[in-house]
Amino acid sequence: YISQIKTSMKYFKRRWKKDEKPKIGFVVLPIYENELNAAREYADKMGMEVVDIETVPIPTVDAKPQLLNLQKYHPELTYTFNNVQWSAVVLKDAAQLGFKTTWSGHAWSGYELLLDLAKKEAEGFLQAHPVAMYGDDVPGMKRLMEMNKGERFTTPYTFGWIVAGRVTEALKNAGIVRGSLKDDPLKAVELFGDPMIPAFAGIALGAAEQVPVLL
Repeated sequence: YISQIKTSMKYFKRRWKKDEKPKIGFVVLPIYENELNAAREYADKMGMEVVDIETVPIPTVDAKPQLLNLQKYHPELTYTFNNVQWSAVVLKDAAQLGFKTTWSGHAWSGYELLLDLAKKEAEGFLQAHPVAMYGDDVPGMKRLMEMNKGERFTTPYTFGWIVAGRVTEALKNAGIVRGSLKDDPLKAVELFGDPMIPAFAGIALGAAEQVPVLL
């Protein structure tokens, strides 16, 4: 996430033509303190000014109060840390308020589904995604598409497939096969993280062939 926000900020600043510092605001869920700290530091380095950070609730069904506060600062770039469904709410509310800014967000804020949910309000949304879009002409994509027999998926699917593949190779190299850690759940948590995180559950339940089934 930190790399993604830095990439968006760098992209925007490189295209900034005015003498004054560009202003950046944030609309975020209440779980991104580390990312915000990194963004503040990078803004100083890039010559940008963080003018406001607005926190929206989980789930985000109405972002107008936060957007009205942010709008007072007239940020040229506004970054959202949110999922795609709630990012769509933010963009639609901003449009209703006449909030003019360039919107950007992390990988889960603005993938293909945002176009379906936010419609025209998604136009111009900037996103630095860590993987290629599903169907792009890049190494490995042909294998993925053949496996799915032409069915189309969104970019997060590509991301999950890459992660599962990397985990598979790492486990293979470590000599770990399915079931190796079934009697040592603490070791499994040490290797994969919090079992309550959906990504962990997906891996543990067999997203990759060689991943031990722990649950």
